[in-house]
Amino acid sequence: MRLTHKGKTLEDMDDYNDRGDRSSGDENIPAEIVDKLNFTGFDKEAVPNGTQDKDGVLKKKTKKEVYEEIIKKSKKMKYERQQQKEEDQGTLKELNEGYADIA
Repeated sequence: MRLTHKGKTLEDMDDYNDRGDRSSGDENIPAEIVDKLNFTGFDKEAVPNGTQDKDGVLKKKTKKEVYEEIIKKSKKMKYERQQQKEEDQGTLKELNEGYADIA
């Protein structure tokens, strides 16, 4: 029995004979690339939601720090939305005044 593809036997195809032993190719890959490509857990140096203390050491944020950061971001976004709304209202007022002359 012979395996075929599009009417040709696999032995006649060039890439079938030249494929080599693919199971031993892992030795040629640098260890740092293998570590990045293979998920083996969390990075030991990275701390989720981490901050650096004065010595440069990463430490995990407390719940209070996380909530303060969320509140700060929320207030900033609210302020930016208010500023955009005021800008849009000013532009709309100018446009309405310009069209009042046409009507």
